[in-house]
Amino acid sequence: NGAQLPAEAAGGAAVRIRTGSTSDVTRAALVVGLGARDGVTAAVLEASLNGRRLGVPEELRDLTGLGGVQRALRFAVDPRMLLPGENAVPVRQTDAAGSQQIVWVELRVNER
Repeated sequence: NGAQLPAEAAGGAAVRIRTGSTSDVTRAALVVGLGARDGVTAAVLEASLNGRRLGVPEELRDLTGLGGVQRALRFAVDPRMLLPGENAVPVRQTDAAGSQQIVWVELRVNER
């Protein structure tokens, strides 16, 4: 059916996100949202964008507008990593706890 989410984090998810022009992007972030499951607060995730690994994420406290999300992580993105058109975003859980469910992935650009 073409649906990319939800996906099991332990197995890894290969999400594709389309963007428009990236020439005016000065700030960017990847937001990954996890659904409600036991162990969700302790899960450790890593993510990449177009083949380049992103740094350690921070907790996103404001979950407004993120439907079905129990916990969200924000990865800083160097805007030069963005491609106009399709962007490859692999995300996976790296801890040995129970697998979490990825229910939300988005690129935020020029957010204040």
